[in-house]
Amino acid sequence: MGFYRRLSWFEPSPTLVTSPAMKGRIIVHPWEDRPLSINEYKLIQGFLLVDWLVPGSVTDKYRKIGEAVPPTLSYAIANKVREILGSEE
Repeated sequence: MGFYRRLSWFEPSPTLVTSPAMKGRIIVHPWEDRPLSINEYKLIQGFLLVDWLVPGSVTDKYRKIGEAVPPTLSYAIANKVREILGSEE
């Protein structure tokens, strides 16, 4: 791996960091020579563009999305907790 990590259309994304320009961790668009946009960060994390608005400055938005738990993971954890709590009755 070099300084830039180009995304692949056919492989999972590497872990998103809290800044698209973090030294040694720059994730680059699959075919364009640029970092990922905020909306691309949101899509990789599993947030729907129309349902999730991220407040704050551009830097804050990248940080919040990079630190977020993906909604699909939150859903899976909540279902497992419900299953465990429901089985104790």
